[in-house]
Amino acid sequence: MKNKFLPIGSIITYKKIDMMITGYFPIISVENNQKKYKDYLCCIYPTGVKDNKLYMVDLEEVEKVKFIGYQSPRQNRFLEKLFEVKGLYKKNMSDEEIIAYMNSKKEG
Repeated sequence: MKNKFLPIGSIITYKKIDMMITGYFPIISVENNQKKYKDYLCCIYPTGVKDNKLYMVDLEEVEKVKFIGYQSPRQNRFLEKLFEVKGLYKKNMSDEEIIAYMNSKKEG
């Protein structure tokens, strides 16, 4: 699954620890006005968020997929667009620029 994003709620293994995906593209740092992102925001499974600890993981760092979270047509369309959005984040576009870009693609 290194070439495809997983739905929220999916359980992965990262550094031999089970984690649940809770979000996408958390900012890990800002240097010279350039944001750096990871692909997933995760919490430890099965305990969840404890002491406000969340973990950031890239697709390539996932060792194993143990469970794939809930899927729906809407979620699947969203996941398909994430690779395109990932490329836009790598170009250091702002959230507003990315939303405008994605909306313009809907219209065109």
